[in-house]
Amino acid sequence: MVKYRLEAAGIPYVEADITHPDHALDLAYFLHLGFASAPITEYRAIVVAGFAPSEVDRVIHAWRTDHPSDAS
Repeated sequence: MVKYRLEAAGIPYVEADITHPDHALDLAYFLHLGFASAPITEYRAIVVAGFAPSEVDRVIHAWRTDHPSDAS
């Protein structure tokens, strides 16, 4: 659901399997923050676990604020 919301808003994202050994540090970081479920959406200082529409909208707003010429 998160990726569909980002796609609908025209926001680019990177999808990563945090259980893959290449992302072990990312997994450790998110576990340290107390997140134990996916998806995890992170942009700047905003970190959202799961699908929380209002929180994902905060990410979208922050991205659009940082990229006004790219915002759709």
